[in-house]
Amino acid sequence: MGRISISLPDSLMAKLEPIKNGVNISQLCREALEQRVEAYERAAMLNGNDLDMDALVSRLRSERDLFGGKFEELGRCNAVAWLTAAPYLEIQTVVNNNHSNAMGDYKLPRAAFNVMKQDLKGVKLSCEGPQAVVYKTAWLDYVNAVWTNVVERMEEKSAVAVQESNGSGD
Repeated sequence: MGRISISLPDSLMAKLEPIKNGVNISQLCREALEQRVEAYERAAMLNGNDLDMDALVSRLRSERDLFGGKFEELGRCNAVAWLTAAPYLEIQTVVNNNHSNAMGDYKLPRAAFNVMKQDLKGVKLSCEGPQAVVYKTAWLDYVNAVWTNVVERMEEKSAVAVQESNGSGD
């Protein structure tokens, strides 16, 4: 017979303590697992006969394809347009206050959010959920990457200007 170990939260373990001598825990777990496996097998035997599998597969494939690049591309295009018009301090604020760990809650600047809203409305989706996270992540990643490049180029120009001013004084 195979063996497995299970972990229980401390709160459940405390509730189990007074009754564990009168309960065969292995038997109880075995029965619960058997019921769950049987329910899964019954569902698997249906094989989706009550569904239009072709329509389901087609819809899910379309959604997967959207997640596979469309929302990223829309986010990047939005970032390009936003960067073209955004003032220095607004870009700097976005980059310095980037909350990439919680992209579901991240708030795009108003102009970028309005574009995202139009983009997602165009594919009949809301500005919340996984599509919005993919979109905002791509937007912020692009803004951060461009900002890094801009800062490097600005510093290069400053260094060249300093060298030229030092060299002309000789």
